Amino acid sequence: MTKSNNIDLIKFFLSSSETHLIINQINEEIGLFYIYVIQNIALGHNLGIYLSDGIKDNYSDDLFGDVKIPVITTTSANKINDILTSTQKTIINTDYKNYKKFSNQVTSINGYDYVKDLKNFLKDNLEIENDTLLNYCIDAPIFTYSETSKFLINKKGYHSDQTIQKDTNFILELRKAIFEIKNKNKNVRNLYDKMKDEFKYKKFNFLTS
Repeated sequence: MTKSNNIDLIKFFLSSSETHLIINQINEEIGLFYIYVIQNIALGHNLGIYLSDGIKDNYSDDLFGDVKIPVITTTSANKINDILTSTQKTIINTDYKNYKKFSNQVTSINGYDYVKDLKNFLKDNLEIENDTLLNYCIDAPIFTYSETSKFLINKKGYHSDQTIQKDTNFILELRKAIFEIKNKNKNVRNLYDKMKDEFKYKKFNFLTS
């Protein structure tokens, strides 16, 4: 496979025997954008992606035989060293310092390229060419999933929401809470309630935008 950009690198990593991918996530919003991209591409390879703290993680596949790949976010060089000694396929979200330290050892993605990656992902994977949508996602990469979903449902009537910062902050905090509940195996009822809140918020925005 020709690896001309980061989207191709992700495809290569997911389809190959490579065991580790490291991402310089820049910030949580851009990190979540890359997680969405990876999840989207992984579906085509019958792979599951889940967030993990790397502690007490048995890396087991599910009862249906689906392979699951953990995404571990850490700024600890020692922890990254430990992860890299494992043969388990793992994705590491980290900061620029660690990215520079380890990028020559494993397949790596620099989050500073996220605008170019966004363009490639929308055009080549989702077959979307819409400047309004692209510019919105560049400003709020955390909304890439919800906005592209909205566009694909209603291409002719699509227009972006202008309350980017308010929505971004709300969704970011909500998703962080969901991820924390999942990762720490907290109360399932709380997880269900948070996911309902996210669904209702997206549904409300979709109907009013």
